[in-house]
Amino acid sequence: MTTDKVAVITGGGAPLGLACAQELSRRGLRLLLIDQDLGQPAQALADQVAAGRVVLGQSDLEDVPALRRAIDGAADRFGRIDVLANCVLEPGPDGCWEVDEAAWQRCLRVNMKLPFFALQACVPHMRQVGGGRVVNLSSSLSAYTDGRHGLVFGLAKAGLNSMTRQWAVDLCLDNIQANSLWIGPGRPEDLPRPQAVARFVAWLALDATPYLNGAQIPVDGGAALFRQGRLLEAPKSVLPPLRSGPVLFGGPETHPQKCPPSAALRSGTFRGPREPKLGSFVEVSNT
Repeated sequence: MTTDKVAVITGGGAPLGLACAQELSRRGLRLLLIDQDLGQPAQALADQVAAGRVVLGQSDLEDVPALRRAIDGAADRFGRIDVLANCVLEPGPDGCWEVDEAAWQRCLRVNMKLPFFALQACVPHMRQVGGGRVVNLSSSLSAYTDGRHGLVFGLAKAGLNSMTRQWAVDLCLDNIQANSLWIGPGRPEDLPRPQAVARFVAWLALDATPYLNGAQIPVDGGAALFRQGRLLEAPKSVLPPLRSGPVLFGGPETHPQKCPPSAALRSGTFRGPREPKLGSFVEVSNT
């Protein structure tokens, strides 16, 4: 399958961005990948790179002029820009009162500033071809908390959510739709499989109805249904004592007996309250 469409992927060197690149390449799109380290994509997409269907734009993620040059260069080379997938996920610092200014600024610049100026560079080219699609990878931490770990990252992604909604309004008359995926349930290292996220990105970029605009779509296994989703490494003083067979909504780092809430609901083994509170335990049958 081939198409004349062109996608720009920021964060194309990380696992999520690379998976999106592979999926969109499989769907026939030509690509510009932007990241500060593109060694892995250069190997994984070597045939497409050699054929000239994938261009690698390696630069510092905080270098806006370099970002613009890469996007304008891809538009000149391919003749168009149709899709922008902002796949950058800069985790940011842990904690709250210990966060230093440099780490704070880095997290916000990469997660908010880069997508903003990437779109600013793409919009003129999208207008020339009659429209486009923008897909932003956000996080469930932009709306829910996992304790003190995701404070700066969640703040940055909440800003990206706000920009997504504003872009949907500002660009709708140009036939440019903007949507975001809330990846969850926790920090970047706890995300769903990149290939699963990539299929959502490809669907929004190519197949979704134009009526889907400004949407914030959770891709978190149902964790958002439980409001707070999960609590990572909570202080022991705020957790109830362990009982026989409990499972905390979280990963193996919080309790070895991990059971995703959605899996428990599907299997009918959910034995807890209907709306677990933050840090609460539920009983899950092992049979």
